[in-house]
Amino acid sequence: MRIVKTGINCIIINDNMLISYETHVASVVNKKIVRHWDGYSMSTLKHINMFLDYNGIEKINKKIWESMPIVQAVVSVELKAAS
Repeated sequence: MRIVKTGINCIIINDNMLISYETHVASVVNKKIVRHWDGYSMSTLKHINMFLDYNGIEKINKKIWESMPIVQAVVSVELKAAS
């Protein structure tokens, strides 16, 4: 498993899964974003846009995010701090 910490409370796993504040927020599938989280916050949208930029995908705004369908995440990820 490849884990990239891109900022505070923002992790990308295997280049295609975004974890923000311990929540699987979105994935990239076939160069398209898939929304998994039903919420919105400015800080999480910043994480989403960093994730999209990381994957070479055009950034989005709140209106686009909120118009996207919510798809249940297929994979559950639990990250534990190293002891």
